[in-house]
Parts: sequence; structure tokens; C-alpha cells
Amino acid sequence: MAPLTHCSDHLEIHARNREVVRIFFVLDVCDREVIAWSAVAQAGWLPDNYCSAYLANDTADTARAVGLTLLFTPVRSPESNGMSEAFVKTVKRDYASITVLSDAATILALLPDWVEDSCEVHAHSE
Repeated sequence: MAPLTHCSDHLEIHARNREVVRIFFVLDVCDREVIAWSAVAQAGWLPDNYCSAYLANDTADTARAVGLTLLFTPVRSPESNGMSEAFVKTVKRDYASITVLSDAATILALLPDWVEDSCEVHAHSE
């Protein structure tokens, strides 16, 4: 079996106008940098009974639609435990929470800079 070299996850950022941007990302386990990411916007909040997007069939369909290949590793992997969660925490804490996010277009416009900055500033410090 080949060693694990990537891990992935998703996060959602909510704009003030109730639009939601869902971000899918893949991290390199060795250098902890984002090697691929994609974002989609949708209007309105998700229902309260909506399960984790990462477990939903819609997520797999969306990932395929944006060109990601689905590969599954064990839920708990010693090589990557916590890396995806740390990236989500960094984006929410250091970027989204300190920025006025009026709509999905604003979030989508800011994401490239956030991802680049997180790779340069935070990749090895978490």
C-alpha cells in the first residue's frame, strides 16, 4: 500500500446575506500546504437537519463535478489526523471571522488570497 500523501475536507462560510460558500480542499500531508481547492456558492442557510456535507452523496457529486477524484482512506490516519481540521480552524479564525463577508461573491473573491496566505504563513506553524 502506498503511503498517504494527501488529506481532504470541506468547510462552509456563511455570508451576511445568507449565502453559503462551500469549500473543498486537499492538503499535502508532508508540507501541509493546499494542493487543490474548489468552492461553490449557494443561496440560503442549510436546514437544521442537514448532515455533514462530507458524508452526503451531494458532496461526492459536487466533488466529481469540479474534477476531484474520490479516494477514501481510514477515518483515523496517523499521517493526517488534525491537518484538515487545523486548516479549517485557520481559515475561519484568521480570515473569515475578521472580514466583513457581505455575500458569496465577496467570499469567492477573497478565497485565493486566503489560501495562498495560509500556505505561506500557517502551513508549518499549526
